[in-house]
Amino acid sequence: MYTSFYGFSEEPFSITCDPKFLWLRGSYEEAFAHIYYAIANKRGFAVLTGGVGTGKTTLINSVLAKLGGEVNTAVVYNSSLNTDELLQYIFHDFGIEGDPPTRAQALMKLNDWLIEQAAAERNTVILVDEAQNLSVETLEDLRLLSNLETAKRKLLQIVLVGQTELNEKLALHELRQLQQRIAIRFHLRALRPEQTREYIHHRLEVAGCDRARELFQPAAIDRIHEIASGIPRVINQVCDTTLLRGYSRGIREVDRDFIEEVVAEDFSFRDFERRSLPQPVSSASPEEGQPAQRRRRGWFWAAAVPVNLMLLFLVYLVSRPGAAHEESSAVDALQSRLMSAEHEVSAYQEKLDSLAVTHEARIETLQAKWTRQPVESAGLLTSKAQVERTIEGNRVRIRIRENDTLVKIAMRELGRADWAVIETILVANPQIENPNLIRIGDFLWIPLP
Repeated sequence: MYTSFYGFSEEPFSITCDPKFLWLRGSYEEAFAHIYYAIANKRGFAVLTGGVGTGKTTLINSVLAKLGGEVNTAVVYNSSLNTDELLQYIFHDFGIEGDPPTRAQALMKLNDWLIEQAAAERNTVILVDEAQNLSVETLEDLRLLSNLETAKRKLLQIVLVGQTELNEKLALHELRQLQQRIAIRFHLRALRPEQTREYIHHRLEVAGCDRARELFQPAAIDRIHEIASGIPRVINQVCDTTLLRGYSRGIREVDRDFIEEVVAEDFSFRDFERRSLPQPVSSASPEEGQPAQRRRRGWFWAAAVPVNLMLLFLVYLVSRPGAAHEESSAVDALQSRLMSAEHEVSAYQEKLDSLAVTHEARIETLQAKWTRQPVESAGLLTSKAQVERTIEGNRVRIRIRENDTLVKIAMRELGRADWAVIETILVANPQIENPNLIRIGDFLWIPLP
């Protein structure tokens, strides 16, 4: 409707996953390179995750479009299928004729077909969208499918695309073998404010707009970013609705005030949605050297609250008209209890101080121990290099080893590697822009549980 009014050749903010509109900057360019490399170089398993609406499907469609006829592709959009149904879906997409009556026969037929494709130098990939909905059993069966290989190459590449929950499911103990098979993984994050501006300008330019940088004023784009929280799909929805309303009102340049009108009428529910989301963990560093003092203050005030309440009640009794004589016994009893409580608080405080001193001494002992005993790591930077490990307060600083990943580090240091743990490590190390690119020899802070 509004395309001719604004001079577009097509709608710039359609929510369909059109690869033509893919914005390849920042983490999206990295994600594209990771998945393309995984498929083109036959790396076996690859995983792409991201929040709802971050553009995972668009990115995957763009990768497949670039590969073109170089690969046989089966794209599974219905992730609620069981293994047998999944095999039927794959057979249909690959054009494999026949309907084997048993799973064993189906696997043998698929293996024969894959060998034929490998002989013809054709790559084969299965891509599963919304993979977080796959059952543990189906994911394990996919791992077994990846075992189809020759002595020199993988016959089948498998790409799992899903929301953040997919990482949590893959971290389950029963899927540890699959976790080890994943050669490439990448997590898409929401856009930053400056990226939202580039994203909007890019889509306008692709749609043929000759004034892409003037149509939305900078303050209007800032408000769009706030309401969308940097999620591309929501950015598209807000921009599309804004342009439609602008067309009906004859507005050729969108300012912040007009965005406010559109948001108030059509997207006010977004504020509620953001408030309902879990708040990110603060990246501020803890006060070093003061954990024991902070705990002592907290415990002291927790013990002092009942004493303060008793004092207030005592003042109330004394101040009541004509009650001084008739309630003197009650006052005496309360005073006795108050003195007893004060003695208990004093004794409790002394005990806390003693525990704090002991705790601080243990921390100093551990720090001295780790400082004196660096761990040798063969092959790290040079043959004589050492891995330094230092405990400071409630966190540990380690040096990244050869072949280390965040998952390996989390398992080694914390005993688990679910997405919550990875996020905690990323928050503690804001210098990491890409969780998949960490360098040997760099230092990481690992928060202790």
